Amino acid sequence: MRGRILVTLLSLGVVAFASRANAQCAGFSDVAGTSITPTCANVTWIKNRSVTLGCTATTYCPNEDVSRLQMAAFMNRAGNVLTPSVLNREEAGTTLDFSSDHVVCQTPDLPALPRDYPRTIDTDAALSVEVSGLQSLIVVPVFARNGGTWQSLGQGSFPVLAPGARHNVTALTAAFLHFEATNPGSTLKFGIRVSRQNQFGPTITSWTCHLQVMVRNAVYALEF
Repeated sequence: MRGRILVTLLSLGVVAFASRANAQCAGFSDVAGTSITPTCANVTWIKNRSVTLGCTATTYCPNEDVSRLQMAAFMNRAGNVLTPSVLNREEAGTTLDFSSDHVVCQTPDLPALPRDYPRTIDTDAALSVEVSGLQSLIVVPVFARNGGTWQSLGQGSFPVLAPGARHNVTALTAAFLHFEATNPGSTLKFGIRVSRQNQFGPTITSWTCHLQVMVRNAVYALEF
């Protein structure tokens, strides 16, 4: 009798453990293991990147066949995850008087991005200028979200420029952006903000700019 009770208790323990383990696999109750189990790690990877949405919110249906239409959707989503979006802008102009900051090389808005999905942004900002006198400039890659105010993408470049020569200023920035679940329609726009450190001084007499922005899907920290 005691042996039968012990076996029953052990069986219940195994069932309870299996249920807890299944529930930990990307929220799918029908996939065994945790995020460090090889099979579950694969499912977690594609779930976190919206390659799969599951059969329901809590089931993955691991033993069901995949149709050609579903396969096309999976491949399209995976391609969007692995291929970065690259934007390039080139502009040229004459006088910048610095009555206010200027944002040059502005990109168009990116299409709406999915919510709750982090992005890594790499920018390569280059500005070629001539100035009419000794000038200290601030050149910073910036972004605006949903048509809002411009925000800095990390640290920029702060060169001191002398008149009578063409100066090339670069600023490389990598930043991490996350879009909240309460803001599913987030859009992004990029540019280069040019300002000066001293309140009074000469102006830029001619300039050209180049901005390259690479938007990549970031890896969830919780997967490690």
